[in-house]
Amino acid sequence: EMQDVEEQYQLIKKERNKIEKEVQSHEKQFHEFEQNDVTIQERLKFLKKETSKLKKNRSTLEKQTEECSATIETNTALIPQLEDETQTLQSQLEAESEKQQQMMAQLAEKTQPIKEAMEEKQTQLMPLKDREIGIKQQVDAIANDIEAIEQKCRESEQRKQELLQRIADIDENIVREQAAHATHAQALQTLTQTCTQQESSCAALQTAQQQLEHELNALHAQCNECRTALEQQQNANNAAGGGGGGDSMAQRLVQQLLAAQQRGDLSGILGRLGDLGRIDAQYDIAASTAATGQLNYIVVEKTHHAQRAIEYLKRHQLGRATMLILEKQKHLLSKATRTIATPQNVHRLYDLVTLAEDKFAVAFYFAFGDTLVANNLNQANSLAFAGGRRWRVVTLQGQLIETSGAMSGGGNKVYKGLMSDRIE
Repeated sequence: EMQDVEEQYQLIKKERNKIEKEVQSHEKQFHEFEQNDVTIQERLKFLKKETSKLKKNRSTLEKQTEECSATIETNTALIPQLEDETQTLQSQLEAESEKQQQMMAQLAEKTQPIKEAMEEKQTQLMPLKDREIGIKQQVDAIANDIEAIEQKCRESEQRKQELLQRIADIDENIVREQAAHATHAQALQTLTQTCTQQESSCAALQTAQQQLEHELNALHAQCNECRTALEQQQNANNAAGGGGGGDSMAQRLVQQLLAAQQRGDLSGILGRLGDLGRIDAQYDIAASTAATGQLNYIVVEKTHHAQRAIEYLKRHQLGRATMLILEKQKHLLSKATRTIATPQNVHRLYDLVTLAEDKFAVAFYFAFGDTLVANNLNQANSLAFAGGRRWRVVTLQGQLIETSGAMSGGGNKVYKGLMSDRIE
């Protein structure tokens, strides 16, 4: 059915083209007639204008009869001729106009059935065109899907080639690693033999180490005794069992530095560590024993403060002092602020200190660390190795057990007075 309609449409189209060609031919002829008519009309207008001009100038021309007689005669002779031509052209124009109207009427009669048939066919073709558009859209969508699938295929192929290359690289690496492994295995065997020989040597060294540790502990005890004697010789009040105030040498140095700071020569001097906090009097001996040297350190804010203070002491030959720089102890802040579980829930010496300012926490933690306080030596021994960990423990009587197991104190002389139960 569609083919029949298409054939009819082609026949109608051919007939329409033929008629359109005839119309174009007649239109061309009509256009030529129109051009001729325009020319004639223009000429007629010109002649009428000239006639009017001649009539207006007639009186003047009569006065100039002698000069213009020839022109008047010529123009007079032309007027009938031009009128005849005008009449002839007017007749031709009317005839051509009538002929054109007849041709247009005939053309309209011939093309009317064709127009009606074309309109009817176009109406019949509308659903088919809509269907054609829908099918074309589906075809375009399928083509797009095919293009997307082909793109994915190309990408997958590229990815496949990359993976194959990686597999080849990995295989090559495996071969190299296997060769290296064989070399390493041989080296490992050699090292194993060497280790066996070294283990025997290590056992002998461990025995020697244990002996050296015993000797070292004994030396630590002797060192602590010597340090006690030296510091108590420097501080006559402490040696005699006097009250607080700390080492007289350290006090003198810090007073000199604070005085220089008041004069504007120094800055950042905070004081002797033992004076920057307080502890209950019953823990004085324990604190003075656990941090004998550190409590006499002079605390400063920053490194350049310490450098200037040391230069000041050297320049004025005031003596030697150890500076504790707060900014260098910031790494201890997390440890200083945490709470830890202790064996038998005993106190850490650090937890018993009342600080003059919170910023001194890291300084006192530097001095005391996690040192525990025991009531007596028996409790100290039970605490030192409690819970599978080594603890540093000091007793109220001034005996100190280090994490290494070395023990000091217990003699006739004890440390005390390096901290006070009040803050100056």
